[in-house]
Amino acid sequence: MNPYFEEERRKCPRVYASLPMQFREIGEFDKLPRDTITKDLSRGGVRFSADKFVPVGSRLVVNIALESRSEPLRSTVKIVWAKRQQYSDSYELGCQFVNIDDEAKSRINRFIAHQPPA
Repeated sequence: MNPYFEEERRKCPRVYASLPMQFREIGEFDKLPRDTITKDLSRGGVRFSADKFVPVGSRLVVNIALESRSEPLRSTVKIVWAKRQQYSDSYELGCQFVNIDDEAKSRINRFIAHQPPA
């Protein structure tokens, strides 16, 4: 097997997507959501940068602007992995969607269908 072309192991293939996004930890009702940009998106989750460390297993409420003229997609995610970005004080977070409703799934599917694969 060629190491440069590894087989995709994800259940849900991802697409690169730089979308405006907000997040906050569940229970942080007294704090404003943090702004960021997604790096990629799949039917199963989202990857983005954060200006603070969030432990694996934490749950966040996220708002992702899939389309500029509609309401943001709102969902809960669970942090699956977290990695400090090299030469930076920020972190990259890989998240899995949890408690996502059918309408949100449909919106993600429509978005992904119109994007080139990552």
